[in-house]
Amino acid sequence: MPVGIDVSKRPADVYASVGDVWFPVRGGEPFNAMVSGAGIGERVGAELFNPSGASAWREPSALWWRGWRGRGATEPGLWKLHLARPEDGRQEDCHVDATGVAGVLFLSPDKHW
Repeated sequence: MPVGIDVSKRPADVYASVGDVWFPVRGGEPFNAMVSGAGIGERVGAELFNPSGASAWREPSALWWRGWRGRGATEPGLWKLHLARPEDGRQEDCHVDATGVAGVLFLSPDKHW
């Protein structure tokens, strides 16, 4: 049974966590993957990987909304968003959003639809 984080209606709040989430992308469809610190001075690091494993975008210390906008011929398949401790500032909580995709960030690359 797949387990995921629902971002279909609003960004997800992530509390004191780092790690990976995955989401399927249909090729050629525009999508956004965004992150933001959740409170005053809170930051998050993030990196987005395409299905081939290549880094598509990296943000070492997002305080405000930062992200990647997939336009045109995006690679179809399972993309990975890696959430990490920021290089600068403090990490506590963050927000994560993905638009233009199914609206679920999966917790495992092996369990998704």
